[in-house]
Amino acid sequence: MKALRTALKYLFITVAWLGLWWGISAAVGNEVILPSPIEVFLRAGELAVLPKFWLSIAFSFVRVIFGVVCATVASILLAATAFKWRTVYDIIKPVATVIKATPVVSFIFIAFIIFRNNFDALPAFISGLIVFPVMYESIHASLKATPTELIEVSQVFGCTFYERVRYLWVPSVLPNFITSSKTSIGLAWKSGIAAEALVAIPTLISIGTEVSEAKRWLETLDQFVWTLTVIILSLLSELLFSFIAKKITDKIL
Repeated sequence: MKALRTALKYLFITVAWLGLWWGISAAVGNEVILPSPIEVFLRAGELAVLPKFWLSIAFSFVRVIFGVVCATVASILLAATAFKWRTVYDIIKPVATVIKATPVVSFIFIAFIIFRNNFDALPAFISGLIVFPVMYESIHASLKATPTELIEVSQVFGCTFYERVRYLWVPSVLPNFITSSKTSIGLAWKSGIAAEALVAIPTLISIGTEVSEAKRWLETLDQFVWTLTVIILSLLSELLFSFIAKKITDKIL
């Protein structure tokens, strides 16, 4: 019964927003400026039968997720190292601060020069770069917040490295790690697609390339379709991560 109420609530919210969208579109009365939901969904159906539509989704998905995975691994290793050695923390802190403060577009243009012979790697690099400081700082803060008493107890009882990781560090880090990961996935999709769109190489099969082409030819319907596609992919990525995180949590804790 609770699941049904939740489903009905989200259905009502979705219908309400679609109704608002339709109302504003009808008031504007110009498809180029703001197409209606019906027009967008019909265009989505037309694009969905094209192989390139699914290839673009697949390639972009692989690039973004690969960037997130690499950034996550790097964040875990560097956060653990920085927690153990203060000097490492002092070295990494300004780097993380610069990454957070610098506009994504600046990194994209720099990466465009670096990856001029391998543009496939550029979106993955940008996605991982933007995700890294969020993940790193979350993990490091969680490690620092671990009660000193628990660390001392693990030392007194002679716990092995594996036991400390599983029963001390992982439970301390996991809650914040899951939260920051969900935020990071959204950032990764936004930055990754932006990188693809700004590069806009015809040979680069990607969502970003399609977005750039739609902008070039003022195809507002296609812009909306691809934007909704990215939103859906981001939500699905978060759901997939939540599912995996829950399985890991149930197994470890």
